[in-house]
Amino acid sequence: MAEQVILVHDGLPIMAAGLPAMAAHLRDHGIPTRVWNLFAERRAGIDRDLFDDLAGVSILGISVHWFYQLPSALQFARRARDAGYGGMVILGGFTASLFAGELVSTHAAIDGVIRGDGEAPLLQLAQ
Repeated sequence: MAEQVILVHDGLPIMAAGLPAMAAHLRDHGIPTRVWNLFAERRAGIDRDLFDDLAGVSILGISVHWFYQLPSALQFARRARDAGYGGMVILGGFTASLFAGELVSTHAAIDGVIRGDGEAPLLQLAQ
């Protein structure tokens, strides 16, 4: 079964604990979800065309928990759009929450930001 939601971590070696927890929460409610740890994949030498895997995905959630993730998150969102991804691109995490207004108003590739704890709003959005 193809994923409906893909949650992306990039930019730092340590992934925010909320990402796998949100994926599990969505799966528990019947929403096919996968987590991509792009940092770990690059470190392991995994080379694949990620954007081909976005076909049929409704929501692409990108973690911006730490400030240092912001450049890679924005670049990934732009690359997904450039590759033809037409679903929703949502940012989440501590830093995304703090700068939600600026992120949505200045980056066309971003559809929205989930502020604060993401489990309930992301589930509602996915349903």
